Amino acid sequence: MFLGLLQEEFKVTIVSPEYILGMQIMCQSDGSIFMSQKAYTNKILKKFNTTKAKGVSMTASREDSDNHKNVTGKLLYCEAASSFLYLAAATRPDVAFTVNKVHGHTS
Repeated sequence: MFLGLLQEEFKVTIVSPEYILGMQIMCQSDGSIFMSQKAYTNKILKKFNTTKAKGVSMTASREDSDNHKNVTGKLLYCEAASSFLYLAAATRPDVAFTVNKVHGHTS
């Protein structure tokens, strides 16, 4: 019904999507759907020249820190934090809390 209403008003082309909002969508032979953020993640890392960065384990704290006050390149920091906030919120609620805390220190 909704598609019919759209087609009455607009020219609609239906295709199998490969990418939606930065996420790669792959239909598997068993009918399942695989979603990956690898391409978007790599794009962010490349944009901020962090492709050789090493991952670390850390515990998120609910307490505020003053570490953000000495950040140089605050606009770039804000842009990077926003990119990772989108990445986390889109499909990774497990990291959204920490990224949201980091992003909160950009204002």
